[in-house]
Amino acid sequence: MAYRRTHPGKDWLPASLGATADLEEGNVRLLRRLESVSEPRACGQLLWGSNDPIKQLYVLQNGWACSYRDEQDGRRRIIDVFLPGDILGLKDYTFSTHGSDAAMLSHGRVASFSLHELIDLVQASTRLAIALLNSAARQANRFTLRMLANRHRDPSVRLAHFLKDIHLRLREAGKGDATHFYCPLSRSQLGSLLELSGPQVDSALGALEAAKIMKRHRHHIELRDQERLFHAAGLAAPDRGWA
Repeated sequence: MAYRRTHPGKDWLPASLGATADLEEGNVRLLRRLESVSEPRACGQLLWGSNDPIKQLYVLQNGWACSYRDEQDGRRRIIDVFLPGDILGLKDYTFSTHGSDAAMLSHGRVASFSLHELIDLVQASTRLAIALLNSAARQANRFTLRMLANRHRDPSVRLAHFLKDIHLRLREAGKGDATHFYCPLSRSQLGSLLELSGPQVDSALGALEAAKIMKRHRHHIELRDQERLFHAAGLAAPDRGWA
């Protein structure tokens, strides 16, 4: 039977991997060990730097984080956004060094575990090895889909696609509710992630708000018409599990 987290803020890793795989109680106990010790992290605090040796991975238990690169022209390009339950560094673990920097986007809490612990976990359970591969594949697929949207879609479609993705991921993690969620990204950070200028971000937000699809309240997003949000993102709304 798939593991389901019943106490918010606890057992993020079993809940995250259990969302797409059936985990046995023995699997859950192994995962709990990986995040049994955690520590608070401040907004902006660096988790790792580009070209740093990969010695450990992280479970984001609370707050938001991102991976990014600083370009030669001084601009910062956000590559991916991480939410509670995500495993940070999973896409890099087969390499010797990190290919990007990573830092907190908000105050939060992070548990860390070594590569040796990850290897022991994979050797101990084929089921967990498959779940971890699936998690890495989902992260890679999310990145690919956003890159395609950024390349071929107009600003409002890119923004709608991002909001749809974030809302679904937060709901899966037990954060936010059916119509509201916390989003700490600034206008410049949204522009960096979606490859948009400041005026383009403002225009996209304005278009979705004028259409009464969403409303931004400082660092919170209110979704007023989720079916139209899916259509605005160029997607068909699923039959269930998204509202």
